[in-house]
Amino acid sequence: MKKNILSIVTALISFSGFSQMNYPIPMDSTSEWRLYVSASSGGSNYSTSSDYRVFIVGDTTIGEHVYSRLLSSGLHSFTYQGITQSTPFENEFYAFIRTDSARTYKFFDGHDELLYDFSLQAGDTLPITIINWSPTVIIASVDTILIAGKYLKKFNLFDPGGSLNSSWYVEGIGHENGLDAPMNIMFDNGYSFECYAENHVPVFPDGSTCDLTVDIVERPVANETILTYPNPSEGIFTVTLNADTEKKLFVKIMGVSGNLIMSDTWHIKQGLNKHVFNLSGTSAGIYVLFLHDGNSIIHNKIVLTE
Repeated sequence: MKKNILSIVTALISFSGFSQMNYPIPMDSTSEWRLYVSASSGGSNYSTSSDYRVFIVGDTTIGEHVYSRLLSSGLHSFTYQGITQSTPFENEFYAFIRTDSARTYKFFDGHDELLYDFSLQAGDTLPITIINWSPTVIIASVDTILIAGKYLKKFNLFDPGGSLNSSWYVEGIGHENGLDAPMNIMFDNGYSFECYAENHVPVFPDGSTCDLTVDIVERPVANETILTYPNPSEGIFTVTLNADTEKKLFVKIMGVSGNLIMSDTWHIKQGLNKHVFNLSGTSAGIYVLFLHDGNSIIHNKIVLTE
């Protein structure tokens, strides 16, 4: 009899740390995340940040699987030598995400990347995924928390190697640094999870007053008119600039994460100027062109295709 009672108590204790069902990411068709990312490039006095919300716009079938299609809207800000400019963006593609058997995947570069495993238990080692680069992260414990009427698992993390700067992840929601951001410390980069919401109401963290409307502020730029074409391009594009005066411009092209692609100077005359840039061989993606005359900055987004 004592043995049976002990078995029941042990089972109850083991079960107490887990919710009765698995909640996927996205957990709800109205799920939204408010996130913040920043990056800097040290000695170049350049930094960039993105303050944005992520939301769901339906499903997409890729191969045998159905993914939730996530978009983002918010504000990109660029600071160079103390001058900051901000550009709003709307409905940019963010990710394809699906959850299957308590594991959440992101479709990336033609295949699935494991983001989360919600089936793990205390003592298990966290798999190396797109959000975790250390092979030593351990699930220290698993709690159950009540969020919007649902009992969710909260996985508390421990890294003996000391490279982790995210201490938890929660099923259906994400982790301390964001949704698919790195969990590890990255020099000159910052990631912040602001809040998770359903039906436009923040439900996590508990008592959050997080504002889901990103502050859209356009900052003043130089008076010159800039045109970049073709855009998108395969690497070769032309920039035209209608300048008020003759001057020298410092040119930088940088990735959105702050990496410098190229730098140059451009001597321009009053009136219409043209310059051809060749980024052939540069990976496809989004880049930013900066033209700086020492007082003001002009910038323009460049999209490179394969």
